[in-house]
Amino acid sequence: MADNVEDKLNEAALGPKRVRGDAGEVEQPDLDQLIKVDKYQRSKGSLCAGIGHIGLTAKIVPPGSI
Repeated sequence: MADNVEDKLNEAALGPKRVRGDAGEVEQPDLDQLIKVDKYQRSKGSLCAGIGHIGLTAKIVPPGSI
């Protein structure tokens, strides 16, 4: 889904804000809103990526060295 948001950001940045013709009118979403959605999805993805990594460390002591 993040790719979809990036594609929409590129389209909105490169294309016109509003197009009007005989068939109707189309308006691009605001860049600010798309950027907020992109940041949210990236932060949600990074939080999910960290799940399962508890960060436990262990000290290995060979037998007889105590």
